[in-house]
Order: sequence, then C-alpha cells, then structure tokens
Amino acid sequence: MAVKKKTVGSAGALILIAVLVIIKLLGGPDLLGGLEGGGDNLAGDARTADVRIEAPKARTPAPAGNTTSVAPQHESEDTLLEQLYRDEVSDEMITLVGVVSKSLPDENEGSRHQKFILRVASGRTILIAHNIDLAERVPLREGDTITLRGEYEWTERGGTVHWTHHDPKKWREGGWIEHNGIRYE
Repeated sequence: MAVKKKTVGSAGALILIAVLVIIKLLGGPDLLGGLEGGGDNLAGDARTADVRIEAPKARTPAPAGNTTSVAPQHESEDTLLEQLYRDEVSDEMITLVGVVSKSLPDENEGSRHQKFILRVASGRTILIAHNIDLAERVPLREGDTITLRGEYEWTERGGTVHWTHHDPKKWREGGWIEHNGIRYE
C-alpha cells in the first residue's frame, strides 16, 4: 500500500486533522491511525503526516431463502451490525438475516410503515420499519426467518433498519425483504 508524505504549514496541519476527525466521526475510513505517533498525540508535530487510505472490505449480501433458524454463515453481517452499533454509526446499508420476534402496530402518520422487531444470531434485536407506501406489506408472523437489506440507523436500543424498499427516484441503492422465497421491494 502506497504511503504519501506531504509537508504542510501548521494551519494546514490543523485543517487536515480537523478533516480527518470529521471523517472518522461520520464513519469514514480510519485515517487517524496514519498520523505520526499513531494518532494518539494530535498535538505533536503534524507538519509531516503519513496518511494511509485503505479500501473498504467487500460486503457480501446474505443468501436468499427462508430457513428455520439463523444460520452461522451470517456471522459477518452480525459482526458488521455489532460494529455499527458499538461505533454509533448510521446511514449504512446492511444485509441481515434474523427471526421476527415481535410484530408491532403499523405507523400511519406520514409515510405508512410496517414495523416489527428482528432478532439476529448474535441475540441483538433491531426495529425494522418497512415503508408500505412504497413496497408491498410482508405477510410476517412471529418466528418467521427473513433476509433483508436496508439502511441502519443507530439507536441506544439496538438500532432501526429502514429503506427496505426500492428507491422510486433511482438515486440510491434500494433495499428489500425476502420472506418465503418472495422479495418485497
């Protein structure tokens, strides 16, 4: 991996550090580990900084299909979910497999949403908010296993996944829910 060295003035160094901190806080690549001194001493000499940019790890969508339990092959999705939760990251598309542990009443104010709680293999529970103005309602029952793709939003209670539907404007990646071999998007 190539490392670029750049010499900057003290004002430029402060701007660079501020930009790197903002990127880190927004869930971007871990650029702070590349600062001289391991990034622990930001007050040190920052006129020369090594910036290492790593490509994000590839994320493989979970296999489709309905199973009776959460299969161990979905450990990487659970690991990503745990990392997003631990780091309080939001706005991340994620694929999950889990069991519907509780159906909740629909949200009917504004856009209508089918809501339910999904339990993944790690034991974490997540609120799912599926927009039924943009996608068909999924005929779920407690105990059903589903696969879904949507946008994760951090909350203290484990998080919420929404955007489990197509993008009607085709501006961004859409999500979906698979149940009994049928994809609802």
